[in-house]
Amino acid sequence: MVAGFGYNLLQLPFAMYFFFTKKRLINNNVFLYFEFYGDKICLTLLATAVGSLFGATVETKKASSKIKAFDGGYDAKDYHSKTDDFCMMAYVSSAFLLIGFLSSMISSIMSSTALSNKS
Repeated sequence: MVAGFGYNLLQLPFAMYFFFTKKRLINNNVFLYFEFYGDKICLTLLATAVGSLFGATVETKKASSKIKAFDGGYDAKDYHSKTDDFCMMAYVSSAFLLIGFLSSMISSIMSSTALSNKS
């Protein structure tokens, strides 16, 4: 998340300049390669994060549903409600990661197109 935030902060002034003027501030192949590889790295990190968070949440929910009681005969209803609350928050955060992944995919496609047009 920190790497993606830093990459976005670095890329933001260039994107705003391109948005307003319709031409690149640095019209150089090095910058296009930087965008291309930066987008691919961020896309890979986000895809891994989304997949692992969804997977961990599903497995946590599945494993917690198998617990019926704790030692000493204590009921597990409170545990299940807290686990369900945790899983709901994990689903919300993974949805935000999924939105970031999709927007990063659009950026990756655009940088690939820009690089292929320049070459």
